[in-house]
Amino acid sequence: MRLVMKKVQCKEDNAEQTMRSYTSEKVCARTMHFAIVPLLGIREDPKKREFYFLSPYMDNGNLNSAIEKDSKLVSKHLQPILNVRHRLRIMFQIASAIDFLHTPVPDIRGLILHMDIKSLNIVLDQNLNARIIDFGLAREMKHGHDHTSTTSLHYYATPGYDKLTQQQILGKHDDYRYFGVVMRELLTGRKPSIEGCPEATLKDQSVTKIKRASMKMWKDLVADPPVTDRLVELSVKCITNKDITSKTLVTELKQLLADTNTKRWARKNESSRCDMCLEYEAGNDLKNVLICLC
Repeated sequence: MRLVMKKVQCKEDNAEQTMRSYTSEKVCARTMHFAIVPLLGIREDPKKREFYFLSPYMDNGNLNSAIEKDSKLVSKHLQPILNVRHRLRIMFQIASAIDFLHTPVPDIRGLILHMDIKSLNIVLDQNLNARIIDFGLAREMKHGHDHTSTTSLHYYATPGYDKLTQQQILGKHDDYRYFGVVMRELLTGRKPSIEGCPEATLKDQSVTKIKRASMKMWKDLVADPPVTDRLVELSVKCITNKDITSKTLVTELKQLLADTNTKRWARKNESSRCDMCLEYEAGNDLKNVLICLC
């Protein structure tokens, strides 16, 4: 297994934020799911005020770069790396991870808000399966709670997703809204925003514009009703409907996978095992607890 190490240094001018990020990153150590990159180890260096986080290395980088590369290929009339089934599968996998985080585990952990779902924080393995990384802004809720408020820390999200400011209530819908933007990135091949063009923000574009901007590959995927229409409508629910749930997301995307004969997980062969299998060593219980889809 190839590994990657992330170093976080605690400096005087951002000590509070760094310590919050360090605490949040440790939340990942208690989340075992096929679409979340596991935290394998943590090391602290008190003298240098540094923290090290060890995780499996994902071969195909982040989703943001993959979408950008594909858009360039398509503009040259070349085949993209992420075809339509890859993109549909990625949507399902990330929705599954969000549902897992939003479902408390009795006596182990509460509901977790990731608070930074974006294409930069989604990585792809050698078979182009997707997994979430970076829990630096995550919040674990107390038992029975599904939202929290923040007054001491200024949240900043990537332009095009949203800007979270002081004294804001943070809830599950924040994760859904970010996911809705990721869906639109996968549909259109466009960035969430273009500097200097606020009207070009994917989050705020109308259904008509998103359908029109959707890449041709989606229109070529035969299903009734059309896949594009259903995905665009689902992205609207994520962005605007505060009553939507992660269960709804998973159910609708699972149905789309079935309608298009798309597998929920990609692997080289039937006998291969992924990094999650090797790490969690859950044996025959893997499928029962949905740690992995292999």
